[in-house]
Amino acid sequence: MNATTTNVAELPKTTNDSAGIGILNFFQGKNIFITGATGFLGKALVEKLLRSTAVGKIYVLIKAEDKAAAFDRLKTEIINSELFKCLKEEHGASYEAFVRERLIPVVGNICEPELGMNVDTANTIMNEVDVIIQSAANTTFDDRYDSLLEANVNGPQRLMRFAKRCNNLILIVHISTGMSSKYKYSISE
Repeated sequence: MNATTTNVAELPKTTNDSAGIGILNFFQGKNIFITGATGFLGKALVEKLLRSTAVGKIYVLIKAEDKAAAFDRLKTEIINSELFKCLKEEHGASYEAFVRERLIPVVGNICEPELGMNVDTANTIMNEVDVIIQSAANTTFDDRYDSLLEANVNGPQRLMRFAKRCNNLILIVHISTGMSSKYKYSISE
């Protein structure tokens, strides 16, 4: 990642007033790395990105034993989800090909060092992603404190350290239903 940071106000503006604040243009062709995509917020975000923007690839970090298990979770929990009904109708017979071209399952876990990814996959993501969206969280609030802390505080910190090594990163976003505002982390840590 570049040593400089970009303020949202400094992002390019569109000249067409009907284009809003330029979100569609911003995401055009961008490669995105998303954690927590099998969760409530993450799944809705993936669907919205695929349906409303011309994104490049979306790398989806999925907790799984191997690539086959990650793909199975991607298919059952995301691709075949009722939430994707509009996309299925829009693309018809080419829906599965469209989704497979855009969604790349990545075996990993934010609770593990290097996000649980193998070296080759981590390097690919570091070289290709423009945007990281952190949506992974443990929302079982009666779980053990150490488990909640690991997923909801330490996991995002690991992701921030990973983000610092990304070559083309423009933006990192954190969204969560599982993190209290009293837990803060910085990309400079």
